[in-house]
Amino acid sequence: MSETTTSLRTSLDRIASWLEAHATPAGASPASAAELDDLAKAFRRELPAEVVTLLTFERPLAVFEYARVQPARWVSQLGYDAVPPEGGGDRSFAAQRWLPFAEDGGGNLWIVDLSLEAPVLRRWERAGCEVSQHGCPIPTFFARLALALEA
Repeated sequence: MSETTTSLRTSLDRIASWLEAHATPAGASPASAAELDDLAKAFRRELPAEVVTLLTFERPLAVFEYARVQPARWVSQLGYDAVPPEGGGDRSFAAQRWLPFAEDGGGNLWIVDLSLEAPVLRRWERAGCEVSQHGCPIPTFFARLALALEA
């Protein structure tokens, strides 16, 4: 396991521990090996280690009011089995290579942007159908969240 993956896992454990002590954790179960394989095929790329760690984390995990979503749901509902080629002008999640990770009750999302070599987390707002311009590397995001929760 790489240092980045180990660091991410440590942050996720800290967040889950805080949530267990202060809130009712919610969200989907961890992704299965078959779901990860389906996602890799859908995105036509190997999933980066930090994405695999994030999707397979076995403890209940919520990001503020956001609950983790089931990867298989996004593959089937958003047509990730037919990701269009790059440059086609398609603004769908699949075409942008965005994987929703967590969702709140209003349909706003945290997404993993897999269009980059090193994926980042971005926030997508349902109201304007816009994604934040600035992404945060996955390990950095969860390290900062763990620190904020424990402060």
